[in-house]
Amino acid sequence: MKEFYTTKQIKELTGIRERTLRYRLKALQPYSNNMIKKGINEELLIHKSLIRDFIPKYKTKTATNIRDMKTFGTWAMRDNYDVDYHTTLINEVKNEGVEVLYSVIEKTKQGINHLHFISSSSADDVFTITQKVLNQYLDRYQLDVQDIDNQILVYNYLRK
Repeated sequence: MKEFYTTKQIKELTGIRERTLRYRLKALQPYSNNMIKKGINEELLIHKSLIRDFIPKYKTKTATNIRDMKTFGTWAMRDNYDVDYHTTLINEVKNEGVEVLYSVIEKTKQGINHLHFISSSSADDVFTITQKVLNQYLDRYQLDVQDIDNQILVYNYLRK
């Protein structure tokens, strides 16, 4: 995981514009010792802990869904099911009312598929609905649903 991000990367992650970035940097610099520094070619580097301060306050056309992320969910089955099966299940969860912003299917070291997803719905709603859907089709699975504390870390984890 990166410790520092360039201003270009901050703009890509958050969707803010150059002008907003400059205003926020100017406001943060007096309070952020060693958190904003100059790198190679005099480019500013911003510590990952400050990224929250760059998330847009208002929804813009270029903004990502980072601000809307509330819940991170993961499920894993005891047996290996193919990607299509996981896709069908996440679509059922969406149809039941969970707003899924992003999902990814990965393989464990043992070669078993599992799914991670981000939702803008509350953790309680996501857990209840996802559990209901999974119970319709599966006997043994592991489900974990949690509130998101750091949107950037979750976003980067799923993009790996």
